[in-house]
Amino acid sequence: MALPAANADAQDVGSALTVAPDFLSGLETPGAVGLPPRTAPAGPFGVSPAPRSPVDTGAAATERPGDMAVRLSPFFSDSLGTPNPPSQLPEGRSWVVRPFIDARALITDNSYTNTRSGKRGEVIATITPGVSASAETARIRGRAFYAPSFVGYLDQREQSRIDHRFLGDATIQLVPGSVFLDLRGYGTISPIASGFTNSDTANLPRRAVAQTYSFSVSPYLLHRFGTQAAVAAGYLFQYVERQGSQASIRPDGVPFYAPGNMISNTVFGTLRTGEDSGPLAAELRLRGTMFDGAGSLNGAHRASAVVEARYALRNNLFAIVEGGYESIHYSSAPPIRIDEPVWGVGVRWDPSPNSMIIARYRRREGVTTPTLEARIALTPRTTVFMRYDDGIATPLQRTADVLQTITVDENNQPVDRLSGAPQPDFAGATVLGLQSGVYRIRRGQASIIHRRDRDSFYFAFRHENRRVLANDPGLVAFGQTSNTFDLTYSRAVNPVTTFTAGASYSLYESPSTPGQNSSWLLRASFRRTFSETLSGTIEYQLSDRRTTLADSNVPISQTRRGLRNAIILSLRKTF
Repeated sequence: MALPAANADAQDVGSALTVAPDFLSGLETPGAVGLPPRTAPAGPFGVSPAPRSPVDTGAAATERPGDMAVRLSPFFSDSLGTPNPPSQLPEGRSWVVRPFIDARALITDNSYTNTRSGKRGEVIATITPGVSASAETARIRGRAFYAPSFVGYLDQREQSRIDHRFLGDATIQLVPGSVFLDLRGYGTISPIASGFTNSDTANLPRRAVAQTYSFSVSPYLLHRFGTQAAVAAGYLFQYVERQGSQASIRPDGVPFYAPGNMISNTVFGTLRTGEDSGPLAAELRLRGTMFDGAGSLNGAHRASAVVEARYALRNNLFAIVEGGYESIHYSSAPPIRIDEPVWGVGVRWDPSPNSMIIARYRRREGVTTPTLEARIALTPRTTVFMRYDDGIATPLQRTADVLQTITVDENNQPVDRLSGAPQPDFAGATVLGLQSGVYRIRRGQASIIHRRDRDSFYFAFRHENRRVLANDPGLVAFGQTSNTFDLTYSRAVNPVTTFTAGASYSLYESPSTPGQNSSWLLRASFRRTFSETLSGTIEYQLSDRRTTLADSNVPISQTRRGLRNAIILSLRKTF
């Protein structure tokens, strides 16, 4: 019983296939979509042959004097993370701290806290004070924000709560050019049941949401042997905790979700050829991880040794070959154990400076599967994104892995560290619920973005299939499949006013429950900037949800129509 690994090149493109979620407020509001222009690779590594930093980071160097080497390029692997994004600090500033406060009122005729006899209206007020900080000095580079939300229900005060949202990463240069310390962390709120997204978290009762925390610490060293080779080695500590109440599909049934935590300890090493290797580049990757935590991760491990080579057929076309061995074990029911060789072949083609296609056919985790990452600039205004990957993971493990690929942008939104792409999976923009167990997860995504001077259009399709491989002891697991369509239009009405309209439709099903489940959302909003530090938004939402994939103790789980109207008023003040 085995599965293929997720695409190791996922960080090269990112998964910018949805409108950027409003991470702070728990309301999915329109944001920037698409990716910034990417620097085209100049060799098999996809990096400049004359890097400005002491150790090649694989990212385009910026002009700031405080730049420092962070990590090797993820062109080959994900074992060393990704470089920090370009600086966004004002010229001449090395530290920026920005306090802010967000006030929001949600007025709805269906608070999802109603009894089975009918709807129940509610007014939900949210106050979110917060602070964001950025640093770029000779020794420290990073960004972070923290924004606790005080959610108050006017009528059902017992549902009031405090939600914690934060995201940050920093790299500290302990020894110039050679020894580094990488720190990362985030906290977020996610719906437990299927059929909801982050736009619903403020509207859900306390037992229907889960608070998640994730932290990582990684000291590592880098050394470059001139232009002949580079070596990296380090240690990674990860901690994930997911809180909330147990959830089951049937009353008094075996839970499909339970709170838990995970600790992992990883050692890694990489040896890579340098510019002197010419059109042929090679990399040796060694990685070993021990897990300790709830359910299947108690005593689990992963270890791998892989050699990958890339040959430049042309300046923008590379052939890929890889081979090695892996060992994987989960303490699930039944146990999962994989000990076998791995291999892969593929190609990378960069048809233009802002386009990239990576296609592979590989054997990983006991299964042979194709993978695809593509970003194609059809015109300067139109970009197409495509992605397909297939992998094995537990929910806690997947949460820890996401943290290694994201950072926070200037709007306090989670984005891909390399591309700047919004991260929908991180912020909870998925209709499939939280679960426990070990799953094979197939994900396919395709989207198109078109921008005009004052208008932008966005359409996306996302498919996800989760197949159960094993249960956590004492819990039940069930497979899920979803198909989601998103459409968004935005127009700058004038220099201080923006209009946005969007629609989303999802179908999801499970072999464990009869019938097909669905949900849809229509929304329209106006955002106005009153001054450089004050802005306001008014939004109307109409949504519906029909599902049996939910917590039996939450009334909205009943198979019935959950039509909901909502008006959202908000003000944001920065200092």
